[in-house]
Amino acid sequence: MYPQHHKIRSITATIMVIILSGCLSTSQVLEMGRDTYSVTATADGYRLASQARESAFQAGTEKCT
Repeated sequence: MYPQHHKIRSITATIMVIILSGCLSTSQVLEMGRDTYSVTATADGYRLASQARESAFQAGTEKCT
């Protein structure tokens, strides 16, 4: 087994990875009217807005193809 301080380091490293990775969420594509759709994406943590935008574009593209 690992000594106690190795376990604490491992747990701390895992928590830091989760915190720093952030969270990206994309809604379902919703039909708003004739040929009009809406999709939203949000990013938390250290994710860039461009990644959220790309996720929304990808969801829209999948719906329309």
